[in-house]
Amino acid sequence: MTRPRDSQRSKVYAAEEALRTDITEDDALWIADKITHSRWWAKRVNATLAKSPVMFVDFNTCGARTASQVRGGTRTIYLPFKARSSVTQLSVYHALAHLIVTDDNIAWHGPEFCRLELEMVRRFYSSSVESNLRTEFRKRGVKTRTMSEEAKDAARERWYVQKEKTLQSDLERLLKDLGE
Repeated sequence: MTRPRDSQRSKVYAAEEALRTDITEDDALWIADKITHSRWWAKRVNATLAKSPVMFVDFNTCGARTASQVRGGTRTIYLPFKARSSVTQLSVYHALAHLIVTDDNIAWHGPEFCRLELEMVRRFYSSSVESNLRTEFRKRGVKTRTMSEEAKDAARERWYVQKEKTLQSDLERLLKDLGE
């Protein structure tokens, strides 16, 4: 199964950039340790991953193409520490969220990912920053909710009903125009 299209990526990065707070590597490690040593984290990752250390690697020198990955039970987060201005507080939360959202049926920056990032920010950073990030997401059209199958079916049914009404009125208008 291939991962769904990642249509929200640039919107998510733009929303995070709007709330930019630069941090040092020590700050990033402190944030990661605080989160990854919590019960909250342990409930969301498998047992092996919950106990493995988080390792930060310089994105610029390792040639990494992804922000975070799991290899051999070690969680690795790639952040550009050489260009310190690029490391933000939200980039750490973002990278940690990628370590949790591993289901191949979920887009990398899909609603599930965004909802998880918001939850982490609220729980481990502040509710006001979470609220600001949610507002930035909304401004950019970032989805943070997924629809249940029942909701999808209901939306599809509403669409078909509306389409049928539109076709009916178009047909009536066409017949009227032909009759004149």
